[in-house]
Amino acid sequence: MPYYLLFKIDGHRQSGIGELMKKIQTVKGSVDPDTLGRTMTHEHLLWDQRCWWPGEPEELSLRAIAHSEITIENLGQIYYHAHLHLDNIQQRSVGLAIDEAMHFRREDGHTLVDVTPIGVGRDPRVIRAVSEATGLHVIMGSGYYISTALSADLRKTEKEKIADTIVREFVEGVRDSGIKPGIIGEIGVSDIENAQELKMLKAAAIAQKMLAIEF
Repeated sequence: MPYYLLFKIDGHRQSGIGELMKKIQTVKGSVDPDTLGRTMTHEHLLWDQRCWWPGEPEELSLRAIAHSEITIENLGQIYYHAHLHLDNIQQRSVGLAIDEAMHFRREDGHTLVDVTPIGVGRDPRVIRAVSEATGLHVIMGSGYYISTALSADLRKTEKEKIADTIVREFVEGVRDSGIKPGIIGEIGVSDIENAQELKMLKAAAIAQKMLAIEF
């Protein structure tokens, strides 16, 4: 029996024969599930989590920590001030991402799931470049993070419209890249009473329902 993907975008219900139940969507296209092999299910190749940064500390000693590079000598300090340390909450080097992923590949790794949310440094073309350079399958996520990572426009957007954006990525790809996510997540909820974060969580649930496969 064929699989039918039913989804709704901008109020218009569409349908088409889908392979989403049979295939896994990676940044290079769909693959058979039995090719995934050893899989890391929650990774971030590049990220920018300055949304967690508390701001410039008043104490000069802490300022030195905040703006230093990660070394073995200051690793203990970083454990205690993880979000204060700017080098610890962002990773922008494509080369480093490839090098780190290659460690996994050399140990017979096959698939990475990159769940970096929208607005926290997710870069579909770079994720695909890492996949091509390493030979790994990479599955990209879709969704939104904690409230401090949300734009002013998103804060004013209804959850149904946000869900439409997530669904559109699965159907058409991210913006003009054509690269499609294969999983909804990571969804950031730091406080269950935060209305913006709950809205993003509900939008993700709506999108999941809209993307449901029917027989």
